[in-house]
Amino acid sequence: MTDRLAGILAAALGICLAAALLMVGSDLRRSSRTGPRWKRRLVGAGLLALALIGVPACSEKPQTGGETKESSASQRQPKPDDLAQSLRWKHLVATWREASEIASGRRGPYPFNEAGKKRILEELAAVQGDLDVLQEAELLTRAEAGLLRKDLPVLVEGVQAKRPTEMRSATCYIPLPFVPPARQSMKSLAERLALLQELAQSLKLHPEAVSKILDNIEKHLAVLEKEDMLRQLDETERAEAEALREKVKEHLARIRAHMSVGAISPTVTER
Repeated sequence: MTDRLAGILAAALGICLAAALLMVGSDLRRSSRTGPRWKRRLVGAGLLALALIGVPACSEKPQTGGETKESSASQRQPKPDDLAQSLRWKHLVATWREASEIASGRRGPYPFNEAGKKRILEELAAVQGDLDVLQEAELLTRAEAGLLRKDLPVLVEGVQAKRPTEMRSATCYIPLPFVPPARQSMKSLAERLALLQELAQSLKLHPEAVSKILDNIEKHLAVLEKEDMLRQLDETERAEAEALREKVKEHLARIRAHMSVGAISPTVTER
């Protein structure tokens, strides 16, 4: 047997042995340095042959397709208890705070220039995407994300109503018809009632989201608690407002009860 033929045979046997060792999860590089001499030579020959033909020799047990998919999915999505650490949530909170201050008038009648107004409106548009991602990653429940989506257009409208500094000298105003605050609050709470009920029945609540949601709910509820506000409604509307108010208070009481006993738990899976 010529040396050339012996080398080819050793390489072929080495490749077969390397494949067998890989199937049982052995470390090929370690096998080429330990064990009987014949094994070390064959494994070494197999590694050399694989390198010459351009096939990388893996020394770790290959992952199955399911393991790879699960690993990549876990890298894409944060853990269910990471809402406060999520960059999407941090962006939402910062944008929400700025827009709330602008819409409420705390930053004055001209809170930005035209470029600043464009920027905050673009940030608010991006918040919609934040909510979609956070819900998909199960960092927000459907009810939490849905209620925040209800509040988002209100913020956008409040920001849109403010004038930039370039319009300080403008004097044209469009008169708006008077709508009783109680009627506005009725409309807002009625639109949120189903989602609020779902939130009250949820087995998983996120404190950061719930506190932001309840701020707006309680603001409208306070309006319906005032007798002078209810007097601005006709009898039918007043009866509807009082019934709606009691339903909202019932859901809020249940949410607060969950909170008081520590039922807000990001580790409980919602069924």
